[in-house]
Amino acid sequence: MMRNRVIATLVLMLALFFAPPMTAFPTGIGNLADNGCLCHGVSGSSTKVEISGLPQAWEANTTYSLSIGVSSTDETLANGSRGGFRLLFSGGEVNYSHEFVQNLDAGLTHTETGSEGRQWQVNWTSPDDATTTVHFQLYGNAVNGDGTSNGDVWSSFQISLPGVNATSIEVASSGPSTAELGGLIIVVVAIAILFKMMYSNPESGDSLRGDHQPTNPEHAEPDSALNENLDSDNNTMNAPKIDEIN
Repeated sequence: MMRNRVIATLVLMLALFFAPPMTAFPTGIGNLADNGCLCHGVSGSSTKVEISGLPQAWEANTTYSLSIGVSSTDETLANGSRGGFRLLFSGGEVNYSHEFVQNLDAGLTHTETGSEGRQWQVNWTSPDDATTTVHFQLYGNAVNGDGTSNGDVWSSFQISLPGVNATSIEVASSGPSTAELGGLIIVVVAIAILFKMMYSNPESGDSLRGDHQPTNPEHAEPDSALNENLDSDNNTMNAPKIDEIN
């Protein structure tokens, strides 16, 4: 009985973790997407996102024309939304066309009109201090336009871009975010705990106990053997002798 309850709990946890919500966000997404487009299931290799136009190292107080792009091998409905994005950056200022891009919850995202495409143009002006590093975090979503999250696939892109007077340049990367990996770790740990509960439950009959006593009297230890381990004066168990440390 207990094992069945544990298995049912495990199945429910996995279903809740991997089940995508029923609605997408063609009008833009705020801080709900600061750790990824989690409303669209998991990320996939069929979707690629990028920021083109970034220099290897930026000059102070300089404007760069950037293109945010989402590409996918998946099909899209003719009259539906095609994509969306969420861009976070740690320094500088960004100017953009309000028809396609908007500022929402301290980050940039698409508008409803902007969701009809998969490319967005912005102008980024770098900070005054070129000894600092600016971190960009981009999440892009390729949607099929059916109004739900089914069939939508997202991906991510991160880069730490230094000024010309900074000490190092970090290479851009794309792939699973920290939140994705953290969620996967939580699921794995939960599975391990549930299995441990299932196999250590006394009701299952599969557990091992250190206080098990033989049920067959023929195999019980004779009293004489037990008495050899007892002190003859006070019937206490003799502990192993430990040499004194001089």
